[in-house]
Amino acid sequence: YVVTDNMTNAIVNGSAVLGYATITILHTLALRKRRLNITRFFNYLTLVLDYALIVLVLIYYNYVSDPDNLNFSIKSPVLLILLLPLTLTAIQFRAPLVIFAFALFAVIYYTIVTLAITGTSPTTNKWNDYINGPALIVSDALVSRPILFFGVTLLLIYTIHRTIYMLRKIGEVESQKTIMSRYFSPEIAKELTSADSNIGIGRRQRVAILFSDIRNFTALSEPMDPEELAAFLGEFREIMIRAIFEHRGTLDKFVGDAIMATFGTPHPSADPSEDAGNALAAARAMLRNLDDYNAERQQTGKAPIQIGIGLHAGDVFAGNIGTGNRLEYTVIGDAVNTSSRIESLCKRLDARLLVSGDLLDSLPLPSDAERMPRVRVKGKSEPLRLFRIGARLSNF
Repeated sequence: YVVTDNMTNAIVNGSAVLGYATITILHTLALRKRRLNITRFFNYLTLVLDYALIVLVLIYYNYVSDPDNLNFSIKSPVLLILLLPLTLTAIQFRAPLVIFAFALFAVIYYTIVTLAITGTSPTTNKWNDYINGPALIVSDALVSRPILFFGVTLLLIYTIHRTIYMLRKIGEVESQKTIMSRYFSPEIAKELTSADSNIGIGRRQRVAILFSDIRNFTALSEPMDPEELAAFLGEFREIMIRAIFEHRGTLDKFVGDAIMATFGTPHPSADPSEDAGNALAAARAMLRNLDDYNAERQQTGKAPIQIGIGLHAGDVFAGNIGTGNRLEYTVIGDAVNTSSRIESLCKRLDARLLVSGDLLDSLPLPSDAERMPRVRVKGKSEPLRLFRIGARLSNF
């Protein structure tokens, strides 16, 4: 608003600013209530009051302060003040609010133009008279000038829709990352949520498979109430998963106290020995974490727990299994069954960690590896080559 030395004009301008500040404060208080119906009502009411305030100021300057300047108001930048409420609606990211603001502008603007055309204000078709004098070109007032406001409205609506779309996409990606992080290491989860990820495409590939199981879990869990059992399994799984993720493993599933993980999914390493090495390193880390966990349990008078881990490598089908919204990324194949059976042999062979010869074939033989007698398992025509890694189970 143009502040003049005239006291009346100063009072009008000051009152307008005070009124706008009051409307803004009341609107802010309504928003803080966070009640949807009240918020929506005040959003629209505030727009009406903002434009009403502008109209009152325009009435004063065009009919009280200077009754002869209605055409000048239309031609001058003063009407750009009508853009203020329109553009501020974009802050709330509500396209209907922008449309409502434009509708209010159109009513106010065309009312002013109608008063000018039907009144005593002169009109012309010559740009020289239009620019240098008080005359108004009707077509410019009716069409050309409102185009600016219409363009701003379209731009705001597009910006709102585009911003909301991008925010939703970001939310979806972050949600996917959260879900993926439950099963994959952070770097793999980030890769899988990228735009060019093809995780859902099933394929045959060679992977290293880890199975682990708590020894004597039934006897261990019987004295526990449900809350205590849930807390125990949560702690146990957390320290096991940490070791798996630290070595680029993928959590396939929990089955009660058992854990299945794979290495080389969803993308196998260029060198198969890398996946095999990661699986072996993860198994060793799981046992170290377990020893630390047992030390903490013993300090509180709780019995230590022991696990058996079986490792195997082989070809599997890896991809999404299921239908519709019931999809599960997993691996299936004989190698999975073999790994599970190797883990089940840990107690019989007095081992905490049993590794198949198929997995160790791609690695230098560990110094603490002990060759076991060949063992026949269900579903395999040839007996398995197995190695016990590390200390015997009976030593703990």
